Amino acid sequence: MGVSLGQRGVHLSTTDAGRHPTISVLIDGHRVWSTKTTDAVATSRSGSIILPWPPALRSRLHGTSEFVVIDTATERSLAHRRLRFGTSAAPILVADNSGRRLSVNKWGRLSATFDGDSAGDVQARVLESTKEVILALESFGLPTFIVGGTLLGAVRSGTFLPNDDDVDLAYLSDHSHPADLVLESFTLERELQSRGFEVLRHSGAHLQVLFRLPDGETDHYVDIFTAFFKGGEFFEPIHMQAELPREAILPLGTQPFGGVELPAPADPEAWLAACYGVDWESPDPSFRFRTPKATRRRFYNWFGEHSLHRSLWLDEYAAAAASATPDASEQARRFAARLAPNSLIVDVGCGDGVDARYFASLGHRVIAFDYVWPAIERARLAAAEAAVDVDFRVLNLADRRDMLNLTVELLAGDDAVNVYLRHALDGLVDSDRLTVLEFVRRTGGPASIAMLTAFGDSAEGFSPVDPLSWHVPMRDLLRLALENDLDLDLVETAAVQTPYGERVVLESILRRRGARPS
Repeated sequence: MGVSLGQRGVHLSTTDAGRHPTISVLIDGHRVWSTKTTDAVATSRSGSIILPWPPALRSRLHGTSEFVVIDTATERSLAHRRLRFGTSAAPILVADNSGRRLSVNKWGRLSATFDGDSAGDVQARVLESTKEVILALESFGLPTFIVGGTLLGAVRSGTFLPNDDDVDLAYLSDHSHPADLVLESFTLERELQSRGFEVLRHSGAHLQVLFRLPDGETDHYVDIFTAFFKGGEFFEPIHMQAELPREAILPLGTQPFGGVELPAPADPEAWLAACYGVDWESPDPSFRFRTPKATRRRFYNWFGEHSLHRSLWLDEYAAAAASATPDASEQARRFAARLAPNSLIVDVGCGDGVDARYFASLGHRVIAFDYVWPAIERARLAAAEAAVDVDFRVLNLADRRDMLNLTVELLAGDDAVNVYLRHALDGLVDSDRLTVLEFVRRTGGPASIAMLTAFGDSAEGFSPVDPLSWHVPMRDLLRLALENDLDLDLVETAAVQTPYGERVVLESILRRRGARPS
């Protein structure tokens, strides 16, 4: 049969899969995807299997280009074909708005990996940013060293891995108790922000420093992990729990990287074996961490999770970017009709800001936030193009500091705070739902209202790992309101078609208990 290419993906036989454990797909000479052939699924033909195009890549396949499949280890060509997707004869371009080539990364998302940077411009900027972050961490007295794919690239070739898309750093803490480690990490976050760095928090032990292009688009980022020893073991969230001696980390050494020396563990090979396994020396662009369940559970219990489902929403908004910008929702129009002129609105979980821009176009003062920063970046650009003024922010409902800081800011003003919650609760875990309703209660005054829209019934194909399929039953809405001293009035119900079948939408108005409708 042999390896072949088609509209659905890469076709091969079980024999081919055994011969070629990892393959890569190139479009017009640019690698866009690497994957293990063990991920292939059966087809209706006996002995035939297929590697379907990953969703993130499939959404970009519009046009006509040359496709090549290679064996990743040997770089031998296994198949090639000119494919057309849709009706366009234009080349398929898998790139971002700045023209940077994109590839499917280990999380299944498209990102600007370093092998798409033929001129080395991005690599030079990333290296400068890395040195800045290392100097800042070292100035705080924290032993800092390269880890992850950055260390792997340094040891293998003295530079970036071609398929990597970020820099990984860790610092070794003197603490071992989770509470002390988290407090130290929050202190570090504040110190970095005071020096002008833009910092995102992924957990109590994982920070990410963002660096932007002049137009505000994200260029690259540097991850910072908290490493520590506890009970004779080495820990480094998000993946590592290993019997690694302290002497493998300290005293720090250096590794040549991109023409400079970067700090590294004392025994880089021991760290790499503990992280990636004994086969760490064999290149595998399709590598994915398979963290033991007990280790994942331990890190979640110790450090929480501020990025729950963020990958899904990144993909969701990336797909939305390729479609036409929708008009404001009917819920937004009904909410605006209830408000006095020049009201203050807080749009929670605003996404790419369509409704927020509508409110601003009516003359309202709008603060809109989401934890998916590319959506906020796009929202800001769209607001500028529409000449409307919206205060877009990157805030995280899972970070109570973010919500409390915003609460304090709003209470310091004199305006009644009106909160817009269009499908903001559906995809949240219960603790975060309580945080949102607490925010409504704390900021709500006698003249304030909040509109809450949520799916009220279960979706077809419900999945506990897919928040787009979640719902909030009416009894839970009433419970959440009651627990936060809020009155809830159901004002609208409707049946709507969704990718998960027909679903019931509940639209409610929330007021602080005792406040009278105007």
